[in-house]
Amino acid sequence: MKVEFFNKSFLDKKSASTNEAVPVANYAVAGMLLLIICVFLYRIVLFIPVSLNDEWIKIRWGSTVRDVIVKEKIVLKRGDLKDTKGKLLRKEGGRAPGVFINGSEVSLSAILRRGHRVTIRPGVDIVEEVERKVETIQPATYVSGKGAFLSIGSTGHPGMKIVNIGSSTGRIISEEIVRASKPVMLKRAIHTTNQVVALTFDDGPSSLYTPQILAILQAEQIPAAFFIIGSQAKKHPGILSEMAATGYIVGNHTYSHSMLGDASTSEIFGEIEKTEKVIKEATGVGSHWFRPPGGSMSLAIVESATLEGCRTILWSVDPLDWMRPSADTICDRVMNQIHPGAVIILHDGGGDRSATVQALPKIITALREKGYSFVKLDEIEGSE
Repeated sequence: MKVEFFNKSFLDKKSASTNEAVPVANYAVAGMLLLIICVFLYRIVLFIPVSLNDEWIKIRWGSTVRDVIVKEKIVLKRGDLKDTKGKLLRKEGGRAPGVFINGSEVSLSAILRRGHRVTIRPGVDIVEEVERKVETIQPATYVSGKGAFLSIGSTGHPGMKIVNIGSSTGRIISEEIVRASKPVMLKRAIHTTNQVVALTFDDGPSSLYTPQILAILQAEQIPAAFFIIGSQAKKHPGILSEMAATGYIVGNHTYSHSMLGDASTSEIFGEIEKTEKVIKEATGVGSHWFRPPGGSMSLAIVESATLEGCRTILWSVDPLDWMRPSADTICDRVMNQIHPGAVIILHDGGGDRSATVQALPKIITALREKGYSFVKLDEIEGSE
């Protein structure tokens, strides 16, 4: 009986031990299966295959194009802009890089999906387009002589050239002259060797200084020409009437004292024409003399003046009285430059001309002592 009890107790304990081991084994197997599933999910679900430039790679689920570019260390760089000879014109001025998913261009923030085919197109160098233009070559202007009377020696003619220009940079790539230009030749002439001079005054009329100068000239019985500014003359038409009535030449000096060297023909003609109207309104007749401000010289200036019936006149003696030196200095400068047939330029407007008024009697006296007589511009021009 004792033996049987012992054996039964032993068997009962063994059976209980076996029953306790079974759940442990089950847990181990379940853990292994769970691990395998997690690895599977991690590899299959969390990482997805995409094609990058025809090579399949694994990327984390939810990755953007930018993430892949960073991960794969791809450099996106714009191409350069080059000229027709391959010279660099502008760094990264070429075609931008592009990113495409299944053939459609996308942004760097696009999210990639399983099986997407990603193509990254690098930036491409481009050669700038060339524009072909036909341009006019303006003729150069040459002036000969030192006299005051300006005339046309040769009208010349413009040339023509074909210019190839880079459309992006505006750079001139090449030029081909089809026809060369011929220069304009202007002549400055002195029309006499006689001991005569002509006095001229610019930039008036001035209500203060012009009457004083007229009074001196009338007292000395000396002719002169006044080249008036149209905008000034419009304010003082009575002074112009007095000039014309007492035999003084009223010349055209543009309406606004514009420098005409680079002006168009229409601008030049407009300045002269507008002033002519002012002169005709005040005096009843137009002028037949034109002086360009600053002594600008061009074919367009001479031709525009001619169309208005004016001859173009400059000067040959300039004491620079507009800079307001002393009266003695003005007189000395005139006498140092004087020559037979001289045309002297002085100023009755445009600023303080008190020194010019004071210098005028000195100049008259000094020139007479040198044997010079005073004549009108027309008399000098016609004495050739």
